Amino acid sequence: MKNIFLYIKFFLSQLTKTKPMGSIIENILIEILAIVKRYLEKTSDVDFEIKNNFEEKILSSEMIDNMIELLIVNNPTLIKLIKYMLKPHINNKIFVNKFKKTKNVEILISAIKNKIPEILELIFILIDDEEFRRLFMYLGGIIELTLLLKEHKNLNIELISKILFLIQQIYKKECFTDDDFVSIEVIQNFFDILLNENSNNNFVNINILKIIATFATHDDLNIILGSKWLDSLFKLLTKYSLKLKTIKDEKQKKDLLDSQNLILIILRIIFSLEKNKKYFKQLIPNKIFSLFVNITESQNYNSFIQTFNNLSEKELNEISKKSSEINNETEIGKTIGDYKIIEMIGKGGFGSVYKVKSNNKYFAMKKTKLDEKQMQFIREHPNEIDKGINEIKIWKKFNHPNIVKYLYSFIEKNDCYIIMELIEGISLGEYISHLKEKNTPIKENEIINIILDIVSVLRYMHKTVNIIYRDLNPNNIMLDNNLNVKVIDFGLAIDTNDKKEKNMNNNNNNSIVNQSINNTVFEGSIYYCSPEIMNNLSVKYGCDIWALGCIIYEMLKLKVPFDGDNPLAIAKNICDLSYEKLNEDKFKNKELCYLVKECLVSEDKRIQIDDICKVLSGFLFEKMQREKEREEILKSENLMLKKLVEEIRKK
Repeated sequence: MKNIFLYIKFFLSQLTKTKPMGSIIENILIEILAIVKRYLEKTSDVDFEIKNNFEEKILSSEMIDNMIELLIVNNPTLIKLIKYMLKPHINNKIFVNKFKKTKNVEILISAIKNKIPEILELIFILIDDEEFRRLFMYLGGIIELTLLLKEHKNLNIELISKILFLIQQIYKKECFTDDDFVSIEVIQNFFDILLNENSNNNFVNINILKIIATFATHDDLNIILGSKWLDSLFKLLTKYSLKLKTIKDEKQKKDLLDSQNLILIILRIIFSLEKNKKYFKQLIPNKIFSLFVNITESQNYNSFIQTFNNLSEKELNEISKKSSEINNETEIGKTIGDYKIIEMIGKGGFGSVYKVKSNNKYFAMKKTKLDEKQMQFIREHPNEIDKGINEIKIWKKFNHPNIVKYLYSFIEKNDCYIIMELIEGISLGEYISHLKEKNTPIKENEIINIILDIVSVLRYMHKTVNIIYRDLNPNNIMLDNNLNVKVIDFGLAIDTNDKKEKNMNNNNNNSIVNQSINNTVFEGSIYYCSPEIMNNLSVKYGCDIWALGCIIYEMLKLKVPFDGDNPLAIAKNICDLSYEKLNEDKFKNKELCYLVKECLVSEDKRIQIDDICKVLSGFLFEKMQREKEREEILKSENLMLKKLVEEIRKK
């Protein structure tokens, strides 16, 4: 009996080397392991000391590795015997450590494809160990489980239940400490299953929706769900509504209603993000939108679902069609360099801006396409990106509290990526739109504080670093939660000290208003462009002053001063200085109305930045006083805190 270990060890090591492993080899292995099983089961006849010694030798030898290698064999009988051999050691640290090897985890993941329940049971036992669990997720174990779930029509209910339960337990234990483990591919696989026309397994669908509902409670993942799969959720909601109109089976009806309830929970979480609300207004009919907004508890969920399901087939199909038109961003979830894309913050003619994550810190990342001239410069000067890209060159000059901080830039393929500080808030454009929807004017003291910050930026640009911004508009003005300003996006800025830029600025001759609308390319937002830009004349600092006047007007009236049915009509109104004048009697602070008048005039008559500062000097003094008082309060609180700490230490 003492030599049995040596024989088994020899046979296992030799047989596992045989590639490929045929049925004869498998049968030999089954017989060997069956002998061992019988030997271990005869506890009454076997000396416990010998048996324990035998198990220790198995544990400390390469036999465990040999058995793990056999897990990939698609033979249920053999897998059951291996599982029996391994099970007594599951809680042993030496044994668990063997499963923390990348090679052995990869074997387990490959073995999932064989659809043997024992493999899933073994993984389920091992996922209690955090290191194994994370390695399993990192190497794509969850993706493999979801791919197997796609074949649920060919799987028995026991295996389906084990797969779903295993996925739920993994995410439950992981608690989303790192959202990188929730692969975009995993969520995509889930939606592929749910949207598949042949997917009629309500048990699978409900459990998948439960997992997605768990994802939605995680800050970054609900953003990704809203950015990438909002259309899919609405398609599912309408798909189940249409099904409910045809089926009669009460159990099926209940399952579909439960699925809709879960979808609604997910949608409500996504709706809580301000940027997503416009999509919901587009998709949910006006007659039931207020019902959706007022959902607060399960009773209201049921009320909304009932009303939604009473919509006609035509209305439901219209919602499904509209959901397809939502522009879901394909970049979400990708990793560029060291930065994982969480959501799109903004998009314009010169690039896209994303919220990204790196080393558990959040940043904003701007992506712009480089032209051939820029790429040629970078190929020749790979370490001088800033000199080849004007925006970076200008941005690196700035050091101002109301200008977003430039951090880093890099090139991938033909794209330039600029990393900057992330401003948690909304743009002035979004803020104005939000209040316009509610028909609520912006408070004048708020307007003044915003204008003071913008003027501070313009004075710094014009007087300190000699930069013409050229793209001042509400979408390039970010507001934090306290309505403090951060100016962004310098793709159109001009350095007046740069002779090359100056010459390019002086070479514009053609008037936009005389061009065909189809051939017109507007730089920046047309609503804030000055007459000299419209006429393609050389631009000076005055174009920024004009844009400031447009922004003040828009904040006062909640509409732009120059509008029209098409860009050419807007351009003509701008050049003609044709806009509805402000009624000064309606506003308390006449200085704001005065600035609008002085900004929205021809360039030769336009007010200068220093004169604007003089007009606002009273407000600026008040702001400085408030900040000084705030500083004194903070100093006082700090002194009190220090005294308290000293008293506690003495005690």
